[in-house]
Amino acid sequence: MITPEYFSLNFFYQIMYMVISAVGPRFKYYAIWSLGMLGMQAIGITYNGTTKGKDKWDRVQVSDIMTFELNPSLKKKLEAWNMSNQLAFRRYIYDRLTKDIPADNPKLKKKTQIRAQQKTFFLSALWHGYYPGFFFSFVHWMLVLQIIQELFRIEKHSKLFAKWRNNKIILFVENALVMYFLIYFGMGFAFLTI
Repeated sequence: MITPEYFSLNFFYQIMYMVISAVGPRFKYYAIWSLGMLGMQAIGITYNGTTKGKDKWDRVQVSDIMTFELNPSLKKKLEAWNMSNQLAFRRYIYDRLTKDIPADNPKLKKKTQIRAQQKTFFLSALWHGYYPGFFFSFVHWMLVLQIIQELFRIEKHSKLFAKWRNNKIILFVENALVMYFLIYFGMGFAFLTI
């Protein structure tokens, strides 16, 4: 994707090439996480009791592939990816930074949540390694997530957005845009092998 041939393609083919080249690495992670889950199930770590006579094996979850691939919400997609690390970052960084927010001051609450989110993404980038591509990816995911959260707040108070929300075409376009941003900003991970 950094060759002159790639840049000579039209925009649609560039996007298709980017999407196809991002799917392979994602499924590499899915395969590794699935094997890890099988190992944990084999020794019983994920056993979570029974419900209606059926055994549940969901005490520990590493990823939710279907949610990541099909849910149009960026927040849900990020929560479904590498869930055990997400839980650790949320519990030990984000929750600690937001636990003492006064409920009577919504501006301070929002500001504190945004700063906690920024610090959590930054520490996640550090945890992944000292490569510029990681910082590029995490900073952009953080910005896109904040933009989407603001759009969600606007959507909650707008009747026009409520009408669009039930439209299947709008949901498809929203999912395509979210996947495009995830893939585009995830290229920082792919460029580590160059």
